[in-house]
Amino acid sequence: MKPDQFTEEHMIGVLRIYRKNCGPGVLVDRYIENPRAILENITSAEFYDGFAIGSNWDLRSKLKFSIDENGEVIPKFNPHLDPRCRGTESDKEATEAGEKFQKEALE
Repeated sequence: MKPDQFTEEHMIGVLRIYRKNCGPGVLVDRYIENPRAILENITSAEFYDGFAIGSNWDLRSKLKFSIDENGEVIPKFNPHLDPRCRGTESDKEATEAGEKFQKEALE
């Protein structure tokens, strides 16, 4: 979906999928109540480091958006785990959850 077609309803859907796969975090429900706070940023020309909204693995986990080569909005999950966690069960779980989130969010 192109950025100018991405509505508040789409953002709420992405956030609900995030909550289901990656956990409620600390701010997911607040953004569900006010999706425009994120939506205004993904439709701007400038992209950013993402929104630190938390996850089941880390309070600093981020929901990010990028634009692919076709101009489509791509939601992403950055678990933001401590580098010492790489290769651990938590790292594996977070990576799998992020992949599942992205797949479902793109459907």
